[in-house]
Amino acid sequence: MGKVIAVANQKGGVGKTTTTVNIAGFLALARKKVLIIDFDPQANATTSLGLIPDNLTSSSIDFLFSEQLPIRNYSELNGLYIIPSSLTLAEAEIKLFSTPIGREQTLQKKIDKIKDGFDFIFIDCPPNLGPLTINALVGADHLLIPVQTQYLPMDGLKTLISVAKDVEAMYKKERYILGILPTMYAKREKACQEILEKMKNIDFIAGYVFESIIRRSVSIQEATMNKKPICIFKANS
Repeated sequence: MGKVIAVANQKGGVGKTTTTVNIAGFLALARKKVLIIDFDPQANATTSLGLIPDNLTSSSIDFLFSEQLPIRNYSELNGLYIIPSSLTLAEAEIKLFSTPIGREQTLQKKIDKIKDGFDFIFIDCPPNLGPLTINALVGADHLLIPVQTQYLPMDGLKTLISVAKDVEAMYKKERYILGILPTMYAKREKACQEILEKMKNIDFIAGYVFESIIRRSVSIQEATMNKKPICIFKANS
């Protein structure tokens, strides 16, 4: 079965979508079959791969509540697929609230039907801990948390770690928290250095911080603007 990885952080602008699209791109380049589930009504992963949300006839809300399977292949990279999102996904929160039993497992039940067909499935989560994100956390085998090194909103991060540990215990998941990925790092900026050092020494996250650090890069922004993962837009970046 494929590994399902939720990419989440309550804070917006930390690199969730960029992380999702580019890790998925590199894995597809390595001949893995990879699916991105865009589970954010803002649909940034969808637009990052060149799809226009307003033009979609079906999207992730249909995957969640019907038998439709709106999987699209990314034409410029074999092995990379996406279930796109649109603003209609915002309606899913209302529907989930009205589901009395097992609503947090709605996405998991859908993923279980398709995960044998992929090596990796990434869920790009909205920037909150609402019903969509909780569904993603429950439906995932692992959680990856991008954190921008320009500031450190500790309260939100502490809450996310706490919720993740509850999910891990309640649903008996092993090695659930993959780690915290420092993003947008500028080694010449003292603030970035101080925040990275702080991340490595705060007790409740210290053991989760990856050694790999994602530097701030104009090439990443350009790749996003050109609707391509960095691995095919500028492979030597």
